[in-house]
Amino acid sequence: MPRGGLEYSRKMISLFDTRGFSKETDACYYVQFHPLVSQWLENYRTYIDLVLRRKLSDLGRALHRFLASQRSNRTYVIEMATMYEAIGAQERVGKLNHHARVQLGIMQADGFLEAFSITGTGRSHPFVLEVKFPEKAG
Repeated sequence: MPRGGLEYSRKMISLFDTRGFSKETDACYYVQFHPLVSQWLENYRTYIDLVLRRKLSDLGRALHRFLASQRSNRTYVIEMATMYEAIGAQERVGKLNHHARVQLGIMQADGFLEAFSITGTGRSHPFVLEVKFPEKAG
């Protein structure tokens, strides 16, 4: 097992951080990743639908990326505040929920989600998102 994972805890990982790439036609780039990142790349795959992403807002793209990594489950449930923290959303939860419903509706219409619901009041009961993914990942 690779060591040094604590330095990546709750941090954004950038795979390529360069000033620019050469415009050479036969250029070859050698990239070295931290062993922990290499293990992640080998073990976990997240397929992103680029056609769907073009239809989404910034919040929608962040939600899509987050939910795409949860597709190993048929049903996924998470508190909205926890998910917004994970994707780095900075608005009030109520305002984010309004925009999230629209974006999740687009994802459902496109077939990425079979169904979704946001329950809770945000006061005595936290807002909770429940999504159902289609049987076959598209």
